[in-house]
Amino acid sequence: MSSDAEVRQTALKAAREMGLMANNRGCAQLQARYNKSAAYVDLFTKVQPYAKGVKLADLDPATAGAYHTADIPYWFGTLDKYNWLQHTRDWAPADRKLSEDMMDSLIAFAKTGDPATPAVKWPAWKASSEQYEDFNDGPHAEPLNVKGMDWLAAHKPRPVPAPGAPVNAGPRD
Repeated sequence: MSSDAEVRQTALKAAREMGLMANNRGCAQLQARYNKSAAYVDLFTKVQPYAKGVKLADLDPATAGAYHTADIPYWFGTLDKYNWLQHTRDWAPADRKLSEDMMDSLIAFAKTGDPATPAVKWPAWKASSEQYEDFNDGPHAEPLNVKGMDWLAAHKPRPVPAPGAPVNAGPRD
């Protein structure tokens, strides 16, 4: 890696794969083992288009990224609620299209058990072809980084003690 930015992106990717994606994969594996219906894995990576100069009390728009629950207004078509009291987002046609595509997938899943639509080619998760649907500027299927996720699971970092807590030096001779 040649820059701090690359180190940051790699660390974020590893954290996402060891956390959220590993949990999604585990749920899909359990679904395949114990149930008859297909499992569908997704990841929302779209960064919301914050209005220039907006100040928010609970996050910094410059570093927020695609945070937990950022997908909810897209799934339910409620983008404009963010600007109801204060202008905080500059929604573009691409945001509205993504929201429409996501709502259509949600409705298709409710109707048929399969979220795939003409616009969203969402593959079912299979052990032989581990994929997820990435919702960003345009929904698209991506392979899970199975090799990396398996390596991370086999090489878990040691817990970091809380500040001020005694450090366990490990076994003594």
